[in-house]
Amino acid sequence: VKRQESPPKTLQDVFVKFSAGELGIQRGQRAATMDMNEFMRALTFLKVLAPRSEEPKKGAKTMSKTEATKIFRKANAGPGSDADRREMDGEEFLRAVTLVAQAVGMGPKEPLELSDFRKFTG
Repeated sequence: VKRQESPPKTLQDVFVKFSAGELGIQRGQRAATMDMNEFMRALTFLKVLAPRSEEPKKGAKTMSKTEATKIFRKANAGPGSDADRREMDGEEFLRAVTLVAQAVGMGPKEPLELSDFRKFTG
């Protein structure tokens, strides 16, 4: 019997789900970090990453993969970041999500919660 998985409700839940920590796939330090691909999957879940085949429409609450990549790098290299530029820890993830929210016009509210995204993305 396959267990019914409930959707993440907080940004911490999103981080755990998409960092593969909850799946038991990753072990040790890797389970507590998120790489670029996992970040992109999280943004797709949050409905802020534009579909691959189209650029974000003017006024849309979405961004391109190129914009998301720049945010990943910026959040991962900012003040208080660790030396690992290919993986984000939870604090860097929250910094990245705040930058995403600002970039798509959802405001600078901190700390952001999943409900902040759902309010604007349906």
